[in-house]
Amino acid sequence: MKINIFYIQKDKNKSELEKKYEKLLLTLVAFSSNNCFNKKIANAQSQNEKIAQSEYENIYLQSSKKSFSIALSEEAKELNSFEFAKLLSDKQECSFFIGGAYGLSDSFKDKCDVCISLSKLTTTHELARIFLLEQIYRALCINSNHPYHK
Repeated sequence: MKINIFYIQKDKNKSELEKKYEKLLLTLVAFSSNNCFNKKIANAQSQNEKIAQSEYENIYLQSSKKSFSIALSEEAKELNSFEFAKLLSDKQECSFFIGGAYGLSDSFKDKCDVCISLSKLTTTHELARIFLLEQIYRALCINSNHPYHK
């Protein structure tokens, strides 16, 4: 299985906790974490919300044509850890999309295979990624009967 995470963040530094879960995931699956922030997106963010959304959604769409795509949105359905594990259980490749400052457009979310919520609370991108990384690791452990999730 391969897991991809796509996100937008100006700060390129990763926390120790984020690095820890990325390292754990690499023991179980092929994994990539992709910060899509670039000068074009930075300029678009200063112009307006629609242009910024369009810029990073184009990058996202080019990056994940073959994989099962999962958009993250606070308005979407929340899953428990076992439901999340089941969602990932039979996939060869999954790509997760965390929106930028303006979130993801409805049209982008409609193009994804599924849209889920990590929480109804708004968090920083860094916290959302750490939470997502831990839940992916937990789901993979559940699916392989590893005792981490107990």
